[in-house]
Amino acid sequence: NNFMKYLITSKEVDQDILSKLPIDISHKSLDDYNLFTDEQNNVVQRESFVGITDGYIRNLNLNISSIEKHTADCIENIVQKWPLPENITGSFTCLIINKANGELILCNDLIGLYPVYYCKSGDNITISNSIILMALFSGQDLDDVGILQRSKRGRDLFNR
Repeated sequence: NNFMKYLITSKEVDQDILSKLPIDISHKSLDDYNLFTDEQNNVVQRESFVGITDGYIRNLNLNISSIEKHTADCIENIVQKWPLPENITGSFTCLIINKANGELILCNDLIGLYPVYYCKSGDNITISNSIILMALFSGQDLDDVGILQRSKRGRDLFNR
């Protein structure tokens, strides 16, 4: 799969889980959260926030070519107000840690093409764009039917 994978969790990380991961993934501690991602270039860090974007998000009013600057500007807009103004566009899911208040913001575009999953268990929260990573880290059982339905083979079987 060529798509970026990320997971953020407030749970303490079991080192045994890390050895079972099906992909190379990096770990970063962010205050109360643990962030795992296979592509660090999709993580935007600023003084006031850390944002992870799957897909693309652009500000049509910015006259610059830097994708990172577009993404950072859009994340700042998300932190300040939702819904977004019409000049912000894209196809994305976005996960943001607002460093000022510790708020975790999870949002997506109106169509919702990019998947995002979350699991709240007690005081812990786990969020990911990968159902496999979600199952490994959340401690929940895998949903074999759900995995089959999300796979290409499953879509071929169910869309006949």
